[in-house]
Amino acid sequence: MTLGAPFAPTALDAVGEAGSKAKIGTFDLTPRVSDLIGEGKLQWAIDQAAFRGGYEAIDLIWLNKIKRSRRGWRSTGADWADLR
Repeated sequence: MTLGAPFAPTALDAVGEAGSKAKIGTFDLTPRVSDLIGEGKLQWAIDQAAFRGGYEAIDLIWLNKIKRSRRGWRSTGADWADLR
């Protein structure tokens, strides 16, 4: 597991050079990570969705508290990407 999308290709190179069968996953979803998942080289990625977890979460609290509205209520958590 890598702790950031930029490190995933390097980890995959290391696995290949070592002749290992290790499976690699990462945090953060980038176009390169999506490509690696699509190619079957990277197993999974967790998109941390900072905007949804930050601004949108506070905006939804404000809507509920001040406007007494749950309109537009949605998940503000991370997304998961894999080959399924």
